[in-house]
Amino acid sequence: MSSFHHDEVPGPSLADAAREAEVRRLIQLLDEAPGESLFQALGMLISDASLAADESALEAAQDGLQWLHARSSAVQKDLEQRGRLLGLIDVTHWALQRLPSGLQLSLDPDGHSARFLLTVAREPGLSNQVIAVRLGVDETEVSRLGRRLLAAGVVWRRKEWRQNYWDVTPRGQRYLENSGLLAAISETGSSFAFALGVDVRPNCFTGVAIDPEGRIVARHSKPLECALDGVVSQVADFVKELRNSTAEPAIHENSGRLCLGIEIGGHVAQDGGSIICAPNYGSSKTGPVPVSEPVAAIAKMSTVLENDANALAEFERAFGSCTDINSFAVVLIDEGIGCGLVIDGQVMHGARGGAGEIGHVVVEPEGRYCTCGNMGCLESVAGIKAIPEIVQEISGQEVPNLVAAESLLQSSDPKPAETAFQRAGNALGRGISALVNFMDPETVVLYGPSELVDEDNSAARIFMTAVRESSKRYTFSSISSEHALITKTYTAEVGARAVASTAICRLGAS
Repeated sequence: MSSFHHDEVPGPSLADAAREAEVRRLIQLLDEAPGESLFQALGMLISDASLAADESALEAAQDGLQWLHARSSAVQKDLEQRGRLLGLIDVTHWALQRLPSGLQLSLDPDGHSARFLLTVAREPGLSNQVIAVRLGVDETEVSRLGRRLLAAGVVWRRKEWRQNYWDVTPRGQRYLENSGLLAAISETGSSFAFALGVDVRPNCFTGVAIDPEGRIVARHSKPLECALDGVVSQVADFVKELRNSTAEPAIHENSGRLCLGIEIGGHVAQDGGSIICAPNYGSSKTGPVPVSEPVAAIAKMSTVLENDANALAEFERAFGSCTDINSFAVVLIDEGIGCGLVIDGQVMHGARGGAGEIGHVVVEPEGRYCTCGNMGCLESVAGIKAIPEIVQEISGQEVPNLVAAESLLQSSDPKPAETAFQRAGNALGRGISALVNFMDPETVVLYGPSELVDEDNSAARIFMTAVRESSKRYTFSSISSEHALITKTYTAEVGARAVASTAICRLGAS
């Protein structure tokens, strides 16, 4: 009996390999332009494979036909074509039933092949580039793994222009279920023993290590001026320091059981591989800055890069207040203002990774200049740097930070600070109302510094009162009272934990 073990694939005979290749070629042609002659040719090949007991070709035909039928149903293609597909699926199914037991797989749960299969099972339709980021390998390795899994019949590849996109086949899904691989991961919540998370700020790196349940087992921080031009080496060095800061033996002993998440307050590419734009970091670097793949190569662990608000959304979905909520939003007030969107249980990134950029919604036309170059953006009014700047503009006295702005509420002239906090709250309320009108989430989770969201503080009482009033005023009346607003204090450690959780969810969770 054939076996597939530790990334090895059985070698079919030359005749069988040619027959299977022809089946896959016809499936591809049927997807591009279905026609009578192609259906007849595929039917003859299936008959030939049945007579020759060519299991690989029959499996390829069954998986490909089921994939074609699913695609034709999704786009409402003509009923005659779907009927032909169902007929061939039935013929192939009965041909397989009459064969001896088929190919047996035995994948190493920690190997790249098993993780490739799990990745495409969780997220069908991923490209080579995205899978490379998920696994922390280069695209050449992804191509090699894909070819071997394709030969085993557990994945299906489709091409769009020059790019490959991968799906798990029914056979692959059966293997995952029958092998115990999914169950083993479900028992621990992750195929990784620990995840590291690094919060990258313009002047400080903060890191944590968490277990698969999201509990922090190590923490480390370091003042550091972040230069996007050198962010890869900076992060890699910091990850080494973070690992050395803990006495947890498993973190030192088995790098193959570690994964890494990196978060930054900026525009991250949709595939999670590079930073597109991060204006708050004051870098001269233009264009995409690759991060995930080079860091993974240096740190020798699978790596995910994510926007800070999206990481919080992933954390809330997996471990936070929204585990039972399908549609919610996370709004983060930091130097910038970000938003993570979860719709039908999935974090939305958009076509280029820029979904949720609420901080650059214009709330005060012709208002203050924003770091993005526009005027009147939300974060130019309600960001944690903007508020003390507005107090300073009104009062004429130096106000270096949010703490100093709050302290002025207890001074002999509290009006400038009151005005700035109320203005910021009104602006954020308008931004949240636009979000609610557009998305209709069940819950909005608002993360921010304690000075703004902990209503034991006088500044937070002014700010949050304005947020609620403004949000209610501008939200469409039939949904204005239907969503919950939850506030949570945000720190760099909270962010690091969130992106470590993101790494576990993306790379190791079932």
